[in-house]
Amino acid sequence: MCPNRDWFSNFEKLDGCSVVIDDDRPCNMEGIGTVFIKMSDRIVQKLKEVRYVPQLKKNIISVSALKALGLDVSIREGILKMTRVSMIVLKGARRNNLYYLKGSTVTRQVATSTDLDDDCIRLWHMRFGHIGEKLLQALAKQCLLKGVSACKLKFCEHCII
Repeated sequence: MCPNRDWFSNFEKLDGCSVVIDDDRPCNMEGIGTVFIKMSDRIVQKLKEVRYVPQLKKNIISVSALKALGLDVSIREGILKMTRVSMIVLKGARRNNLYYLKGSTVTRQVATSTDLDDDCIRLWHMRFGHIGEKLLQALAKQCLLKGVSACKLKFCEHCII
């Protein structure tokens, strides 16, 4: 759930929906859509079916909803990790008995820019064990990389040149 309408893309208005929050107070759920989050490793994640609740003071991510989407949850030493097939999708750190996401929201204007293309290329680079730009370009030409049409790999701090 999110109180900031500007963070949504693919927004659909809802009428007559509400959610009860921690003090048993009903809040209007005015819409549903997609929110993009850039994680601390610069990878952009897409959260779908996020509810727009303007009365909230903070964003809330439901761990059980993410588990229903097939993510695995682990908590160790104050760090919460949500993974899909051994790849970390979301990460949070514990403060005052709550877990805060390590990342920042990407506004819908930025979400359509080339930053998402760069992040997608970087993600494929890491998924294939940090393969080089030429191999990524060959895979892109064969339409084997989802979300990538052309490749220009930026510097990866994990690779040794």
